[in-house]
Order: sequence, then structure tokens, then C-alpha cells
Amino acid sequence: MVACSRPESMDRGESPLPAGDDHRPEVAAGAGSCLAFCLGDTELALPLADVRETGQLAAVAPLPNLPGWIRGILHRRGEILSVVDLAAFLGLPTSQCAGPGQPYLLFRQPDFACCLAVARVGAVVHPEDRESVAPEAEPSGSARLAGLISGMCRSAGRDIPLLDSELLATALRCDNPRPGPERRAATDGSRGEGQ
Repeated sequence: MVACSRPESMDRGESPLPAGDDHRPEVAAGAGSCLAFCLGDTELALPLADVRETGQLAAVAPLPNLPGWIRGILHRRGEILSVVDLAAFLGLPTSQCAGPGQPYLLFRQPDFACCLAVARVGAVVHPEDRESVAPEAEPSGSARLAGLISGMCRSAGRDIPLLDSELLATALRCDNPRPGPERRAATDGSRGEGQ
């Protein structure tokens, strides 16, 4: 397991990303940059181009009959987004319930977006400050996590597992299937045509 360290900028109360409603992280930080974040004691990173914003969660509306790692939904800039407890999804220890004040990453892929509740948002790792290295061993604690790692970022002498954004989005979609017409008919007791 990779120990999570706190960037100096966070100790000074600074955000790792520049402020602004129209902030485009990939433009401000450069292509190839990553954003480090912590899930308990585990430090991970995502490509910054796939993180649209960071912030603190407002009220999360819980919904019934969803996997335990989906904490509910929230309304953000005209969009309804699922709030995913990323530690719970990855099978890592989680001590916090996603709720008001918890840090989040707005994660976006084509045709998919959600808020990833995390323990702490870290620093931006720029390409010139980063070495991509192959993982020497699988990260401990979760087979699901191991299957989502695309490489390692080396920053300030630490190796940080880099999540593959496409694989993460696919895993989140596949583990939370939306009911299609056949499933709705089977679960709500309605009858299909010709029955």
C-alpha cells in the first residue's frame, strides 16, 4: 500500500487546482498531468484531463436499491451526478460516509460522469515532474484496484499508482447496470406485449 502524504500547498489551505468556474485543468496544467488523491492511507492518481473539478460535496440525496458504494446523487451545474465512494468501490477500507464537506473529484469520460468521493485531494503532478514507471507489484488490498492500474507516477520520490480512466469508467458502469426494458418488466411486475 502506498502511504498518503499531504502536499505542502494543502497545509497552507491552497487548492491544488486554480480557482474559477470555467477552469479547464488540462489547459491550465498541461497535457499529461495527473492529480494525486488519497483514499484513507492509499494514494492514487488520475489523468488530470479526466478530472473536471475538485471541491467539497454539498448535500447528497441517498437513493434506495443501489450498491453500497453509490452514496446517492447530487445536483451540480445543471447535471444530476452519482456520488461514488471510491474507496468502497475499490474494496479499500473506508472510514467516512460521503456527505457534506467531503472532498470530491468530478470525473468525466465520454458519455459518463460522476463525483468520486475521496479522503483528500493531493497535488497536480506535471509531466516534467513525473516519471511513468511500470508497477513492480500489484497494489495491496484490492484485486479490483490492481485491475485498474495503468502504471505508476513517481513524484517527490513516491510511486503513485495511476488509474486508467477508461477502465474505471467501464467498471463503474458495469457494476451499476441501468434497468433496461426487460429488467424493468421483471422487477416492477408489468407485463410485456403479448402476455
